[in-house]
Amino acid sequence: MALLEIKDLQTWFETEAGVVRAVDGVSLAVAEGETVALVGESGSGKSVLSLSVMGLVPPPGRVVSGSVSYAGRDLAGMSERDRRGLRGREMAMIFQDPMTSLNPVIRVGEQIAEPLRFHLGLSRRDARKRAVELLEEVGLPDPAERAKAHPHALSGGMRQRVMIAMAIACGPKLLIADEPTTALDVTVQAQILDLLRDLQKRSGMAMLFVTHDLGVVAEIADRVAVLYAGKVVEDASAGDLFDAPRMPYTRGLLASVPSLAGPVSRLTGIDGSVPSGIDRPSGCAFHPRCSFALDLCRNVEPRTERAAPGHFVRCHRHEELTPESSEVHSGID
Repeated sequence: MALLEIKDLQTWFETEAGVVRAVDGVSLAVAEGETVALVGESGSGKSVLSLSVMGLVPPPGRVVSGSVSYAGRDLAGMSERDRRGLRGREMAMIFQDPMTSLNPVIRVGEQIAEPLRFHLGLSRRDARKRAVELLEEVGLPDPAERAKAHPHALSGGMRQRVMIAMAIACGPKLLIADEPTTALDVTVQAQILDLLRDLQKRSGMAMLFVTHDLGVVAEIADRVAVLYAGKVVEDASAGDLFDAPRMPYTRGLLASVPSLAGPVSRLTGIDGSVPSGIDRPSGCAFHPRCSFALDLCRNVEPRTERAAPGHFVRCHRHEELTPESSEVHSGID
């Protein structure tokens, strides 16, 4: 049984301009100890899906249908009190921007200590002591002094480590990391990824890793789900996805990654942009940007089909798009 199982989830935002279908029928599973990467351009629905799992979708957004279960328990049917008992204790999230996610007027040590007191019942003194230990575990130099600092006094990499310390404080079984390496330089990014891998190895936690960086995906993911216009359009092991992508959108993402091997060439981009969640194209949502599109693609929405064992794709032409049909260039090895 999967630790996290999402079935046909729909999360919409009702606005004056119309209903924004941010997440539009997503099904996904994450097993214990597994890292599933969620990738796609901005506007694909990655962050809203993460917030939907945590029960933190801001108004006017709401989950309109589908289900989310954790360890066999239906989260949608839980009271808010029961969900608060899970959040931070068994399910935790690293938010995208630590500068806006951390409270600017509270010292970081106190912010880490809060879930320890709430979920584990530690005394104020023991929680503060454990907060310093957690800062040391995530590699922050001089952790006792850093615990006394306010978020603005720390660098971006340090604030990200504080967010990780807060997320892992109670030993969660599921960690959702929403673009935890965005805006960090490559050295700090590598340190954060090493830290997450080490934490996962020691604790066996599952991880849903949200990113648009395919280089990061190649380093950390066991499996990859590609989101486009609120739907999963391809779901496969990381190796299969990079070696044999069967969805034109996935191929476009891979082709846009620069390579350090071979001759220098112009990057291949994907024309156009992700469609509005209010006014989606008929048929396959990707067809206006797809060079493989047929009339069938423009008029009939594709279903999710199995392209190979463990490899699922939402594309009418996936059987034609074999690894040999067109070469995919990327900087991912």
